[in-house]
Amino acid sequence: MKKEIELYLTYEEKKDVIENFTKMWEDYFSYFSSSLEEIIINKEKEKEFFDIQSKITFNLYRFIKVTETFFSGGTDILRLMFVTPSLRHLGQLTDSQFNKYQVDWHGIYLDINKAYGLFIRRKGEPVPEMSRKKKRHILN
Repeated sequence: MKKEIELYLTYEEKKDVIENFTKMWEDYFSYFSSSLEEIIINKEKEKEFFDIQSKITFNLYRFIKVTETFFSGGTDILRLMFVTPSLRHLGQLTDSQFNKYQVDWHGIYLDINKAYGLFIRRKGEPVPEMSRKKKRHILN
């Protein structure tokens, strides 16, 4: 049923879904952009972190439906969010773990932007199944 609803979105509405999700993903990175020592952990920051995670998970299905022939990293997004459940948890990571999560975030961000570029170039038309590239796996 939900898939049918997505088919009724206009090109501009689909474009907005992608742009809004990209912005949310950028906001999520603001918590990874500094070093571990610079992460401020308090109730207010934890709530902000939880809120952005909630927004991402709430909007992920719609983003995936709009970009389903351009983007295959939905599982990677969920994996990264699963291993970073709170700021307190981030503060307990080693530098190498934290750096890996930064790299993983960037890989997903590149994939999101690649999907956006393909969406724009193809004017929202799906990519033929045979031309899709193999999915890159992260967090393994």
